Amino acid sequence: MSWDTARNDLRDLVAAARPGWTVTSQVPEKAAAPIAVIDFPEPPYVDFEGATFGGRNLYLDVIVAVPKGSNDVVASAVNEALEAVVDAVEDSDDYVPTSVEAGSVSLNGQLFSGGVVRCRTEVRRG
Repeated sequence: MSWDTARNDLRDLVAAARPGWTVTSQVPEKAAAPIAVIDFPEPPYVDFEGATFGGRNLYLDVIVAVPKGSNDVVASAVNEALEAVVDAVEDSDDYVPTSVEAGSVSLNGQLFSGGVVRCRTEVRRG
């Protein structure tokens, strides 16, 4: 699987788990919640530890942002969105969730309530 294919496949996986959401593999110029963005993580983007011969571990972040509302409504929406992404990733054959963070997320300078699910997949040379 190529790096671009991994990114796009994860986008499609998240889109299936969050019908009605905008799900993209690029940070939009102007975001509107609810949205999930497949983005580059903080380092490492790729590492080789534990990968099979010729394999590479590719890390991608799924950033989720929920609409504004009361604290209780927003907290529930964040939890539900993060859990749906984790469940979809765990149910796949190709991706593993490695961490989940909840709080404020920034998409092109716009702040939202949401979180980040870091995912790992193994990709191979060419």
